[in-house]
Amino acid sequence: MRLHLLALPHTVTDRTFSHCAFSGKVLRFAPMLRAQGFDVIHYGVEGAESGANEQVDLMTQEEHLGLLGQQRYHENGTGFVGDKALVGSELYRRFNFRLHDELVDRLEPGDVICLPFGYAHDNAIRGLELLKSGEARAVETGIGYPNPCTIYRVFESQAWRHWVTGKEERDGAGWDSPRQEWVIPNYYVLNDWPVVLEPANRKTVVFFGRINESKGCAVLPVLARAFPGLHFVMCGQGDPAPFLGPPNLEYRPPINGDGRAEFLGNAAAAIFPSRMIEPFCGAAVEAMLCGTPVLTSDAGAFTETNLNGITGYRCADQRAFIARLSAAIFLDRATVAASARARFSTEVCGPMYANVFDDVARAMQRLSLPARVSAGAA
Repeated sequence: MRLHLLALPHTVTDRTFSHCAFSGKVLRFAPMLRAQGFDVIHYGVEGAESGANEQVDLMTQEEHLGLLGQQRYHENGTGFVGDKALVGSELYRRFNFRLHDELVDRLEPGDVICLPFGYAHDNAIRGLELLKSGEARAVETGIGYPNPCTIYRVFESQAWRHWVTGKEERDGAGWDSPRQEWVIPNYYVLNDWPVVLEPANRKTVVFFGRINESKGCAVLPVLARAFPGLHFVMCGQGDPAPFLGPPNLEYRPPINGDGRAEFLGNAAAAIFPSRMIEPFCGAAVEAMLCGTPVLTSDAGAFTETNLNGITGYRCADQRAFIARLSAAIFLDRATVAASARARFSTEVCGPMYANVFDDVARAMQRLSLPARVSAGAA
């Protein structure tokens, strides 16, 4: 079995776009699955750093930049990189047109097409003969979006699986249903997130993510006024103006690469007060990997990722955020890091994906090859 990994058309698979959660997952996917014995082919933009066995360039960086309308990739400013994810745009049209032709030539019986962004690649895989015959399959490898497009689905959390099931007005799936669903959390290379037991900024509390109402940013000035002796920093994509005001609350633009770990790891605590149902919220896990305790909402994926009183606290309202902040700062950072690192590493999640692809192999029609034997099996 070979895995065909389809990169996001509006980004490049490298650390420049590490502030995009889906691009980050593509970046880490090939090395993780190669360690499980799979061959991975990456399809994307020239210069990608995918770590795959083979890299297929669908367009040059110059053409990509021109279609994105940016001078340099890091010049995203406060804008949300996801605003460029327009399936009907010229960028997506060209990317998927070329991708379809490459898949026609390269896809073989027993292969799996890995869709990290769902409908983004629908036009590329539509009409592929091996998919229609069932001799190859398409799997959505990390669903954190509202509209999955296949019946082979890996969700980022049980919470999001339940949310999507409800949205689709389904009770579930019968035992004899062809639908197959799994839950695997987002995965991280632990060396990218060094543990910081003595943070440099003992009086700094950070917010890291998209800056808007749905992410709960309105609680930040409330906390800043309640704790005048602490320094609060909101960092990310979006317009901070509606949430600024207190003198101890400042804004910083998005951070990518190694700067993310330095920023999160040296904070006293990190706050993620989302008012939406979070599919995962990777920044909260990134903070925990470094040992930084988190304060989060008490809904969505946080009910799975943030262990109350261990990695941080889950809060139902603004009063709870105020009441729990001091306690969160004094949680044991070694325990926070150990808990996260035991659950969200590529070493932990890689075998989970290997089991998924073994399940898919067994489901394929007319598949002449047996399922891959897992690494270390007798």
